[in-house]
Amino acid sequence: MKYGIMTFHEVWNYGAVLQNFALQKVVEQIISKEDTIETIDLPKSYFAGKTQLFNFEKHDFLRSLAQNIYLYPYKKNKQKAFNGFKKNEMNFSRRIFQVEDILKYDGFIVGSDQVWNPEITGFDESFFLNFSEKNSKKIAYAASIGKDILTEKERMFLKNNISNFNNISVREKSAKDILSEMGYTDVVKVLDPTLLLQKKEWEKLDNNKFQGKKFILVYTLEKNDLINFVVRYLQEKFKLEVIYLTPNNKKDFFGSKNSFGPYDFISAFKNAQYVITNSFHGTAFAINFEKNFITIPHKTRGTRMKSLLEDLNLNSRIYENSFEDVPCEKINYTDVMTRLNFFREESLDFLKKSLL
Repeated sequence: MKYGIMTFHEVWNYGAVLQNFALQKVVEQIISKEDTIETIDLPKSYFAGKTQLFNFEKHDFLRSLAQNIYLYPYKKNKQKAFNGFKKNEMNFSRRIFQVEDILKYDGFIVGSDQVWNPEITGFDESFFLNFSEKNSKKIAYAASIGKDILTEKERMFLKNNISNFNNISVREKSAKDILSEMGYTDVVKVLDPTLLLQKKEWEKLDNNKFQGKKFILVYTLEKNDLINFVVRYLQEKFKLEVIYLTPNNKKDFFGSKNSFGPYDFISAFKNAQYVITNSFHGTAFAINFEKNFITIPHKTRGTRMKSLLEDLNLNSRIYENSFEDVPCEKINYTDVMTRLNFFREESLDFLKKSLL
């Protein structure tokens, strides 16, 4: 059989690319040697600006021009790093530009990531497989809606379109509850693909960029005074260098000079002494590598990380609405790994039953 994955893959986003890599890897381990799995390379217009080397703002052209000239070498290196990882580690279909050109597949897997978040995709119908043949197998794996409350219009669209799927799993309890209210009571909550691979499997991707260094790793997706406070607090407490994988939350006329790729991301998480993040995948990789960490939930997308931390009894690592009592105690990962392995087996069981 030939399987195709529909997910976010073309953005320069560590979580998006690594969840895609992980799902491919896990499915390869489940299906027979005669079967194949690849990601369908269908670019999305709403991500176009995320991977362009030049982005100009009409209202401030001169400032935008200066930014583009300054950031070009960093963006070019980042593009090279992401493309290199995907070429080395993943399988893709030929590039296509409309769903009508998608080649015949025996089965489709939609997910993971926020493929059902209307604020990101506008409920892109391709993530509901409206183009697929009736007899093809259709699986949703760890699909995320990304928010707790939907408008009535959004609820109706979702209810009418997920009926295409043979097997449905989601990443958050809130998404399972929403679908259950619509009558889809057999939906399963599963782990994000990045949590399906063991620590030793991720370590194989370490390029040793950060080997031997002692540092606090900061991986955040928004500017936040609380994040800045925690960084300063822990830097003063542990006397460690701070390494940022994302914009450093300081006012910077030129923007982020980050050109790290997925291999660098893995190396950074593997070698960090402490992790500060407001990203779901930042939280997931801190757990994968058994790091001491603090998660400061994203203002609009915090549901995902809170759901994960509650499942693993790590609620104490959530830090919000406070500028004191930063949790610094070491995490006992014995219980965490026991819980994670339980959910991992449940998630793998869903995939096996859906694929075989």
